[in-house]
Amino acid sequence: MIAAVGMWDIPSAWCDQLAPRGRLVLPLRWRGQTRAVAFRHDEHGGDRMVSDAVELCGFVPMIGQEGQRSAPIHPGDLVALHQDQDIDPDVLTGVLARERTVALSGVEVGPYDPFDGIWLRLTATEPGCCRIAANPEAVGSALCTPAIAQRSPAIVDGDSLAYLSLARHHAGPGLKIAF
Repeated sequence: MIAAVGMWDIPSAWCDQLAPRGRLVLPLRWRGQTRAVAFRHDEHGGDRMVSDAVELCGFVPMIGQEGQRSAPIHPGDLVALHQDQDIDPDVLTGVLARERTVALSGVEVGPYDPFDGIWLRLTATEPGCCRIAANPEAVGSALCTPAIAQRSPAIVDGDSLAYLSLARHHAGPGLKIAF
């Protein structure tokens, strides 16, 4: 079975209709990114589906499904969070005006190196993982400097916010990943 539209959830009927050795392949959207995911029935029995392949992709979301919500976290809508879990954006109002802490990871990426694996790790391990988007005015004024202005991973914990940023490495041409 193949779905060609972005999904926030898998209808249980699809799992029931999948043949015992069949595969269900669909663009599954969670925490700000879409991944093509291949599922099969768990060979150990039960009602579980297991994934044996995951690839980054992009698809138009299915109309009518609940999913990602957007909310500004700065006056003037300069910066917003996009999330599909229960994060209260009102608690984060003013968070960008606080003193910042920068934590360099020590990881270097070149100009063509992908770092989308960070998303997959965060979405699997961090319940507050979401996406931050900053408009050009916010980036230009250094109010918010996410690695990719409209779609960088972020983590919210209570009234705290951390987001992925890049810092120029002074010793060479690479970039350091900062969170």
